[in-house]
Formats: sequence, C-alpha cells, structure tokens
Amino acid sequence: EDYRKIVDKAMLFLKGKNNEIIEDLQCQMKDKSSTMDYEKAAEIRDKIRHLRKINNNTNLFFTDQKDRDIIGIYKENDRAAVSVLKVLSGKLLNKQIYALDNVKDHGKQKLIAEFLKQYYINKLDNLPYSIFSQVEPRDYDSINDFLKNKLHIPKRGEKKVLITIAKENAFNYVEEQKLKHLRKKNRTIFPIKELKDKLGLIKLPRKIVCLDISTIQGSDTVSSLVYFENGKPKKKEYRNYIIKTVNGLDDFASMKETLQRYITKLEDNDKPDLIVIDGGKGQLNSAFKVLSASTIKDIEMISLAKRMEEVFLPKKKHSIIMPRSSSALRLLIKVRDEAHRFAINFHRKKRSGRILKSDLDKVKGIGETAKFLLLKKFGSIKSIKKASMLELIQVKGIGQKTAQKILKELN
Repeated sequence: EDYRKIVDKAMLFLKGKNNEIIEDLQCQMKDKSSTMDYEKAAEIRDKIRHLRKINNNTNLFFTDQKDRDIIGIYKENDRAAVSVLKVLSGKLLNKQIYALDNVKDHGKQKLIAEFLKQYYINKLDNLPYSIFSQVEPRDYDSINDFLKNKLHIPKRGEKKVLITIAKENAFNYVEEQKLKHLRKKNRTIFPIKELKDKLGLIKLPRKIVCLDISTIQGSDTVSSLVYFENGKPKKKEYRNYIIKTVNGLDDFASMKETLQRYITKLEDNDKPDLIVIDGGKGQLNSAFKVLSASTIKDIEMISLAKRMEEVFLPKKKHSIIMPRSSSALRLLIKVRDEAHRFAINFHRKKRSGRILKSDLDKVKGIGETAKFLLLKKFGSIKSIKKASMLELIQVKGIGQKTAQKILKELN
C-alpha cells in the first residue's frame, strides 16, 4: 500500500501535478509533528521545499492547470521535423521531436495533417484539453473532427509564444541533423558551428558570401563576391561587378549597388545563409538597409573590420572580438581575403584593358588579335613605343604602314 502511494505520487509528479502532492505532504507533515516525529516531519518539509522550487522554475502558461499540446514544424529542402511541447497542468514540462522522411515534394500543411493523424491515432481516448498547431493542416475540418474539435491555430498572445518555441525546437533539430551530415562527409564544420555560436546566428552558416570593393588610384571601381560552402570556396559561384551608377570614390554606394544587383538575380538554390561585408559598422549599416528592403528575409549579415579583425552585427552597438586562435575568426579572415584577392585581380585586368584601349585604339586598322600579339611580343605599351620599325613588322598582321602609324600615335 505504501509502495502504491509512492508510485501514484511519482505519476502525479511526471504529469506536473505538484500542487496535489504538496497538499498531501503538508497533511503528512502535520501528522508527524502532532506525534512529535520531528525528524520525519523535517524530511517531508524538505520535499515540499524541493517541489515548490521546481514549481517556481517552471514556466506557468495557463492558470487553469489543464493539459495542452503545442506543435511546431520546420522544413528545409528534403529535411523536416515536428516538435511537440507538452504543457501539463498549465506548465511547459516536456518536448518531443519527430523527424519526417520523404518530405521534399510536400508542403507543411500536408505534413502536419499526416503527422496529427499518426500521432493521435492511439491517443483519442486521452486527448489534451487543447492542441495548438503552428500550421493549419490540409483538410482542417476533417482533422479537427478527428481530434474532437480540440485543434486551434493561435495568432497572438502566449499561445503564439509557445508556437514559436515549438518551431525553434524543430528548427534546431534540423540544424543538428545537417551537422551530422556534414561530419559524415568530412567537411569543415567546426569553424561554421563556432561561428554560429559565437555570433548568435539563427542558423548554421553553411553558405557564406563575402563582398569587397576595389578602387585603385582613383579609377575603375569594381566589386567582387566570393562564395564558400561548408568552409570551402565554390568558385563557380564567384562574381565580379563593374560599378555603373557611382561617380568617384564612394564605397558605401558601390556596396549598395553590388548588393542590389546580386540580390536581384539570386535564386533559392544559391541563396547564402550569411553575407559578410568587408568593412566596419558604416559599411554594414549601408548594406543591411539594402537587404532589409528586399523580399529576402532569411539571410543574415555581418561585417569584418580589418584593423582589429572585429565583427559587427546589425542593430548591435558594440563589436565582437574573437581570439586569434578562433577557427571561426580564421574562416572569416580567409573568406574576406579571398574576396579581396578576387577583386584586386579583376581590377588589374580591367585597368590593363583600359590602358590598352586608350593607347593602341588610337591607331586605326589594328584589330584585337594584332593588339594581343603586340603585347605578347613586347610585354607593355612602353616597350612598344621603344620598338624599331623592323621589330614591329615582325609581328603577324603588322605591315610597314601600320608600324609607322603605331610609332606616330604612341609617341
């Protein structure tokens, strides 16, 4: 009989019905005190204290002490998970996570509908007081009839808060599954995980894009965009841009133009998780305005300032400085330096083309092939200027008259 009482109390405790246990323990404590069994009374008193402490540390969402289930879902490509929060006696006490398979071709409404039917098929005689779902299931009326009209879709208030918690649990589960997948593939995942944790990012930044502006000697402003996936460069996604709408030196405006052009042509398959801006707080704020004004809402953005390698986040006043030994910081530096290298190389090519165009194009009758062969033989415009007539006519396609024109125009 005593053992049965202990089991019953354990069941009440697991159901979150601590107040009933406390009331019973208080009666027992008084009985022990009245019989002067103070040692046992003190033992029961300590149990009551522990239970009250648990009550105080548990979020009370509903004062009516009724049970509720809160269901959230997260889906990304071929991965999905459903989170079920268990509110017992008004308190959030437990969560359950379920991975969903074969989800690529199914929307959230269908997935939730199928989940609800499978999850509650054997619980119909013991349904909670209410079931809150993040997503309205397909065939809502028939599903709600199946669940005895206990299904609700919250839009605001504490119920919506619980829905958000459930969705975040499902999201975190999918992120962890992606991490496991990356480990199996032996990819560079530890810096990515550290980056998420250190900067408090919402999701794992598996796809990182970095933008850099390059202006040398006051001319030919260009920008570059490099793309890293799982910590490694993906060069087929690299982009170069010639700045078209900005006159003079204006890195902020050049960054704005670059980002706008990139976002306009962005497709879902190539969408990055994180955009890194080369620069400080000012460059970040300028770029973040462009991102915020776009229809894309699930890309995060940071900037990396070179002077102290400090990281800035939007809407955060102070920067984050990670130790030099941090693998996350080394990854950011690697991405930023690659963007810088790519921009410089493109800038040099463009400047070379501009110089070639401004000098050799003065000479009528010289085609692109002849220009190429002249530069290949002499190495530079300066050397061509110094060349003799005999040396010039040795180049294929350059006759005596053309050679005379070249020397006349260049000199």
